Amino acid sequence: MAFHPADIITLVIFLVGITALGYFSKRAVHDREDFFLGGRRFGKTMMAFHAFGTGTHTDQAVGVVAESYRRGLTGIWVQWNWMFATPIYWLLAPWLRRSRCLTLGDFFAERYSAATGVMAVVVATFCSIFSMGVMLLGTTRTVQGMLGLTARTPVEIFAGQAVPAESSFYIILLAMTAMFVLYGVAGGIVGAVRTDFVQGIFIIILSGLALPAALKIVGGLVGIRAGVPNAEFLHLVSRDPAQFDLWFIVALLALAPVSIVGQSHIMSVTSAGRTELDGRFGMTYGNFLKRFCTVAWCLLGIAWLVHDRNLGITLEQADQAFGKAVSVLLPHGLLGLMMAAVIAAAMSTSDSVMVAVSGLWTQNVYRRFIHPGAEERHYVYVGRIVSVAVVLGSLLLAMVIGDVVTGLFSFWKISACLGIAVWLALVWRRANSYGAWASCLAALVVYVVTEFVLDWPKALWPQQIALLLGVGAAAGGVVSLLTPAPSKKVLRRFYTKLHTPVGQEDKLELSLDEAVPAERRVVDRWGLLIAKPNIESWGGFVIAWCLVAFLIVGTWLLLRL
Repeated sequence: MAFHPADIITLVIFLVGITALGYFSKRAVHDREDFFLGGRRFGKTMMAFHAFGTGTHTDQAVGVVAESYRRGLTGIWVQWNWMFATPIYWLLAPWLRRSRCLTLGDFFAERYSAATGVMAVVVATFCSIFSMGVMLLGTTRTVQGMLGLTARTPVEIFAGQAVPAESSFYIILLAMTAMFVLYGVAGGIVGAVRTDFVQGIFIIILSGLALPAALKIVGGLVGIRAGVPNAEFLHLVSRDPAQFDLWFIVALLALAPVSIVGQSHIMSVTSAGRTELDGRFGMTYGNFLKRFCTVAWCLLGIAWLVHDRNLGITLEQADQAFGKAVSVLLPHGLLGLMMAAVIAAAMSTSDSVMVAVSGLWTQNVYRRFIHPGAEERHYVYVGRIVSVAVVLGSLLLAMVIGDVVTGLFSFWKISACLGIAVWLALVWRRANSYGAWASCLAALVVYVVTEFVLDWPKALWPQQIALLLGVGAAAGGVVSLLTPAPSKKVLRRFYTKLHTPVGQEDKLELSLDEAVPAERRVVDRWGLLIAKPNIESWGGFVIAWCLVAFLIVGTWLLLRL
């Protein structure tokens, strides 16, 4: 279907409106906490859509549709790999909020050392730039497909690197980037959260709009069952180790909770709320919204494969399936709105990540080592400059990343290298800065050797993930035990904060034994300290697991009706 004037009008109105909303949010920005965490004043709804918008972007929809087009129902695990980690968010969010830290770098600096904080800044920045590059690539390719433009593989060599040859790629990429940079630099996280709210609503609605039309043209679920290549195409778990077999899925489920805490935006999606409950509700249920959208993306990919098979064709590049499908299935006006939502999905994540990374460098490098004691407006100004630099790096990466799905997996593995040290910090008092460095560097070495030196194929990714997590955790533990223990004063301050609810700041001067008395400790040996969850924690955790079971069983049954 060709692009219609109604689509252009819809697209322009939406994008101009969302950019203006984000830009004029700058009126609410007065200091660092406003710019990087929105003054910690957002409620449950805004936090849920902030988590949803930050965690949902076009490359994910493209990746799920592409893998489902290639492999069937198992393609859903491209995003459902986070499924079993989602209930953990309910327990994790209050811990991070109670740290009272502004950035992930602050967390490392306070628990370990200032130098370890800088290490966290460097690794998290690389992960974030890589992540933004992947999502910008996925979005640009999708928009090209929706416009019916050529979306070829890289065919030109520039400075020894293959880059896209078509001019439309650069026009779309730069125009989209310019919009979110404009309002992200102006409004900081306030603009990001407000635009995430609007974009999230449209993403949810439009994620399901194309699916009914796709089911209609292939004869519904009955037509899907009859049109897929084989019965295994509709299995949730593959038997092929090169695809999503049981071990692959288990490895991804282990990777997810470690990867998430090593990502730069983790503090904003857990700590920008007014209360602990706002943060944990937003983090958990904002991500559950994404799990539901993933079902629609997966079914769309399978339905579009059946459509193409009925026509006797198959796409050479499955990354184009999403753009091709919506360009055919949606009527005029809605196609423009879908394109706006596709672009907005990338913008809603990019602005949050951009602001988070600028916070890392401004707070943990510039303010600490270069220019301490400056006025708040000065740090906000520096944060805006760093934001632009981060985006420029992401633009360069978007031009050289070849495959969206592979890029997503690489991002998750690299961020897990940093996430190991976060979990050690949260639960093990013996962990020190030497151990944090060792865990991160050892995991990175495993990743580099297996990925680039040994060139392990996808069939060996479960072993790669197990090795990365195991070697990283072991290195962190052994090195911590062989080097001096952390300062007792540092540990008391950190763990007292970690176990003191927000709003009870008068208790922060208590000793750790007073803050967490023996009767409240579930585990208290070998340096491990885990307190008993309260009713809110237990109840929310159980409800989240029930929702996980509902999604998995419901999706499995849906294709057997």
